[in-house]
Amino acid sequence: MEHTASPVEKKNPAPPDPLRGLRSLQEEAGSPPALADLLHGVEVLDFKTIFDLPPPAPDPIVANLFERGDKIELIGPSKVRKSWFGIGLAAHVAAGRPFCGWPVPKPRRVVYINLEIKTDWIARRLQSLSSYGLGPDEIGDRLKIVNARGKGGEIRTFLASLPARMPIDLIVVDPRYKLMEGDEDDNNAADLRALLEAFDHAAGNGPAILVVTHDGKGDAGARDIRDRGAGSSIASRDCDARIVLTPHVADPDNMLTVATLARNYPPTPSFSVVFDGETRTFRNVDDLPVAATAKEAKNADPRIERAILKLLEGDNREPTRELVAAVEEATGYKERKIKSVLYGMKRRGTLIAERGPNPFDPTVWRVCRAADNRPLPDPDPACSFIRDEDEDGGPCFKA
Repeated sequence: MEHTASPVEKKNPAPPDPLRGLRSLQEEAGSPPALADLLHGVEVLDFKTIFDLPPPAPDPIVANLFERGDKIELIGPSKVRKSWFGIGLAAHVAAGRPFCGWPVPKPRRVVYINLEIKTDWIARRLQSLSSYGLGPDEIGDRLKIVNARGKGGEIRTFLASLPARMPIDLIVVDPRYKLMEGDEDDNNAADLRALLEAFDHAAGNGPAILVVTHDGKGDAGARDIRDRGAGSSIASRDCDARIVLTPHVADPDNMLTVATLARNYPPTPSFSVVFDGETRTFRNVDDLPVAATAKEAKNADPRIERAILKLLEGDNREPTRELVAAVEEATGYKERKIKSVLYGMKRRGTLIAERGPNPFDPTVWRVCRAADNRPLPDPDPACSFIRDEDEDGGPCFKA
């Protein structure tokens, strides 16, 4: 018997069946259609196919950080020399040379899109690359500079088609906000999503896209690396890797802490660099504690850090409660202070926290190892911190 809709059903009809079209196709064909036929332009792989045809080995542009097709953010507060850093990285990638300790396995083809700096001044910055030992002989024709100050809209339109017109491994866009159009606001998720889709199209054609962007307001260095960067948080979820620059408490005008976060590579330790005003180059500072802000400096206690690293030496792994108790016994510091140092070391990339087997103490700690698989060195006991008293009455070190 045919069903007659009640007055209630007429007033509140059932929502349309989302699978109705699929069922119609199945009925007409007599068998379920292939998923690839329904999703045009989207790659669909069978699980068995993935095992029969494993993907090629990773081919990183910068080792342990990013490869072709990745989207990367270079983030830092205003006027911390983000552009200097981006130009230096682009040039070293083009030359196939290490930059600030990051291995660059081989030379790559790079396009640097300058949307902010005047042509004469970008030329002066490029000429200063000779202080790194980089010139035409080392870079060849692998680095192209696009000076497009005031032409962000044209670049945004052109960006997706650029990789199809010429072979490129890395595109650097400096800065991101110059690509926003009209009344678009990068704090608006919908507006920013449209720009991120343009990056998707460009990266989908092969090259990595590195975008220089500003930090949010306030004490940026006190925030987790996942929360850094101005604008909507969808940018942090969308990218494959982040490079975050923070003024170092020891010399905020010339020194930076460099932290990274990568989707597809294991964590790497943060490190400090100094900008040489005469040579216009960055160089690593290996003998300085990695404490980016005054808050981090207060929590960068060498005695506690040495005790933690001693307990975790080799391949040792310790759950939080046992580790804190052992450090408390070794140093006499209170639990609150030890945990503050512990999580500070995690933020700086010195330690890694993993899920352990004990549901009542689920976090297990281990030392993050450098790319050459050597354990990180102990903190320098002769670091430039002075002894003081913390709020709990226990000893601490203050900047």
